[in-house]
Amino acid sequence: MAVVRTATTNLQATMQDYLLTALKNVKAKPAADG
Repeated sequence: MAVVRTATTNLQATMQDYLLTALKNVKAKPAADG
């Protein structure tokens, strides 16, 4: 189960980083097709 827990944590961290980057990009420039 430790392997699964590590993989899940890594996946969550990756998704959070991606989401944070996306939010920063949205705030940095207005959406063209919003």
